[in-house]
Amino acid sequence: MTHIALIISIIFGIAISFFFKNLFCKTITFGLVLSICVPLLFPNQITATISFFCAAIMAILMVIFGFKELKNNKLKQISVISLGLLFIVTFVFKFFHYPFATYINNAVKLPFLLYLIAIITDKQHFTKEISFMIIWLPIIFLM
Repeated sequence: MTHIALIISIIFGIAISFFFKNLFCKTITFGLVLSICVPLLFPNQITATISFFCAAIMAILMVIFGFKELKNNKLKQISVISLGLLFIVTFVFKFFHYPFATYINNAVKLPFLLYLIAIITDKQHFTKEISFMIIWLPIIFLM
C-alpha cells in the first residue's frame, strides 16, 4: 500500500514539475524521485543509505528554496523552510538512532498543514513548489 502511494505521488509530482520552468523545483523533485525509486528498484542496505542522504540533501535544498524563492508569501515561506528543517532534524535523529525521532517525525505534519492553509488562503492552488510537496506528502504521513 505504501509503495502504491509513493508511486502515485511520484507520477503527480513529475507531471506537475513539467508545467513550471523553475530549475530549483525540478532539481528537488527529481532528487526526491531518485531517493524514493532507487531503494524500491534495488532493495539493499547501500541504496537505502544513499537514498536517505539524497532525501536529506533535497531537504536542505528545500530550505534554500524557501529563503530564495518564496519572499512574497510569508506563511508559505515559513512552512516550506520549517518543513525542510524538520526533515533534516528527522533524518539526523533517525540516522544516529537518537530518541524521540518519532515525535519529531510527527511534528513534520504541522508545517505541511501550514502550507496547505497558505495555498488555500492565497487562492493559488497550482504553485511551483507543489511538485515536490506532493512527493513529500506520502513520506510525511507514511514514515
